Amino acid sequence: MRSLFLLALSSGLLSLHAGVIAGNTFDAGTEGWSAAAVNPASAGYNVVGAAPAVFQPAGGNPGGYAETDDLDTNDTMFVAPGAYLGNLLAALGGSLTYELLYTGALDYNSNDLVIKGGGIVLTYNRPIPPLSPNTWTSIAVTLAPGAGWSNHGTGNAATLADFQTVFANVTDFWILAEYTNGVVETTGLDNVVLSDAVPEPSTALLFVTGAALFLLGRRGRR
Repeated sequence: MRSLFLLALSSGLLSLHAGVIAGNTFDAGTEGWSAAAVNPASAGYNVVGAAPAVFQPAGGNPGGYAETDDLDTNDTMFVAPGAYLGNLLAALGGSLTYELLYTGALDYNSNDLVIKGGGIVLTYNRPIPPLSPNTWTSIAVTLAPGAGWSNHGTGNAATLADFQTVFANVTDFWILAEYTNGVVETTGLDNVVLSDAVPEPSTALLFVTGAALFLLGRRGRR
C-alpha cells in the first residue's frame, strides 16, 4: 500500500496545495491593474477618480512591479483586472496574498480590501501591517467570514451568505494603496495571488485512500 501511495503522489493524483485562480508578478507590465480614488464614506464605496498604474521594470520582488501615487484625499486603491472579477466562488475559503512596497508614515487605517458584487460591498480591515520603508512586505488574507470582514452596507460582520452573493459575480476587487494621512505617498504592488482553498485533512485522506484503491484495482486487473 505504501508503494501505491507513493505512486499516486508521484503521478500527480494527490495534490494538497491550493490552486491559483489568478496571479500577477508584473514582470512585463501592469498586467491590467490600475488605480482609483474611492470614497469610503459613501454607501456604495464610490469611485471618484481613476488613473493608470505605473510599471516599474526593476525593484520588484523580483523583477518589475506596479506602482501608484496617492491620487487625492480619498482612499487610493489598486484596481484588479478581469481575472479577479466574475464568478469567484472557487475562491471562497481560499486566500489573497500580495506584497506592498511603502515609504510613508503608518498613521492611516482604512479598509485593506474592498470586493463588490450582487449589490453588496465586502470590506476587510485589520491593523496597519508592519510595512518597513523600501522593503517588500507580504500580506495574506483569508477569503471567508471572520475577523476583519464586514458588510459595508449594514455595518455588520460579513456572513457566508454575503460572501456567496458577492463571489458569485464580483464586479470590483480593490487593494488599499495608502496608510498615511495626507496626499504624499507612493505604493508598489507585486506578487498578487488569488488561490482557492486547500482541501480539509479529512477530504485529503479520502482522496488518498481512493487514489490508492484505484491503483490497486488497476494493478489487480493486469
